[in-house]
Amino acid sequence: MVAGTGGGPDAVRAEPLIGLANGHWQAPSEGVSLEPYETVAAVMFCLIGSDTLRQALVNAVQLHGDTDTVAALVGGLLGSQLTPNDIRAQLPWSKAVLLPESDDQVVEVSEALGTARAVLSSAQANR
Repeated sequence: MVAGTGGGPDAVRAEPLIGLANGHWQAPSEGVSLEPYETVAAVMFCLIGSDTLRQALVNAVQLHGDTDTVAALVGGLLGSQLTPNDIRAQLPWSKAVLLPESDDQVVEVSEALGTARAVLSSAQANR
């Protein structure tokens, strides 16, 4: 039970984190959902079970489901501890990534992704 929740909805949502803390977490068979507690548990699972950035990212993608979010968080957390050269050494394919030439394109794409995510979350909530 989560302290202060009285065993209500927050305790149910926290089950993935409790399972992770107890060493019993597994990704759901249908993959990681958009649910924040599950996403955090998946990220922590990948961080704990990996020795390298590459291994952690591969583990994130292999969970299935909302792996782009999990991999982005894993990559951000581990990548922030590395130099650009360390990242390129662990992810040699990263040299082939083509980034937009202007910040305006990044903002436009991120806004579109945020809108798409909100629409998807709303549709799932209305099921």
